[in-house]
Amino acid sequence: MMPDAFIKGQLAAYAIQQGARHGGVNNMAAVAMVMHNRANAGWYGGDWMTILENASQREGTHYDPQPVNLRDPSVRQFLQRVDDIFDDSEGTDLSGGALFYCELHKVDGKWFQQNVLKNKEDHRMVGTVGPVSFFD
Repeated sequence: MMPDAFIKGQLAAYAIQQGARHGGVNNMAAVAMVMHNRANAGWYGGDWMTILENASQREGTHYDPQPVNLRDPSVRQFLQRVDDIFDDSEGTDLSGGALFYCELHKVDGKWFQQNVLKNKEDHRMVGTVGPVSFFD
C-alpha cells in the first residue's frame, strides 16, 4: 500500500464519522474538503496525517463514534469521491473554502467557541451543508 492510499483511507474514515450521521454524501465530502483546505493552508506543514490526528481538537461539534456502514449508498458514493477530494480535482468545494465547521445548534467544542464563533471578523460563515455550518 502506498502512503497516499493510507492517508485517503484515514481521510475517508474521519469524514464518514463526522458527516454520515447527517444522511448525505455531501456532508462527508464537505468535511473531507475542510481537511484538504487545512492541508492547503499549511496546517502542520501540510502533513495530512498530523492534520487528521489533530482534527478533533478543532471540532465545533463533538460526535460519539458510530459504526461505519459500508452498505450505505451515500457512504459508497462518498468513497468514490475521496481520490478527487484528496488530489484537488473534485471541482467545487462544498465547504466554501472553510477551515472549520459545526452544527450551530450543538456547539460543544470550547476551543471552537472561543476562537471561531467569538471571532466573526476572522472566521466568517462561508456555507452550509445540511445542518452543518462552515467557517473560514
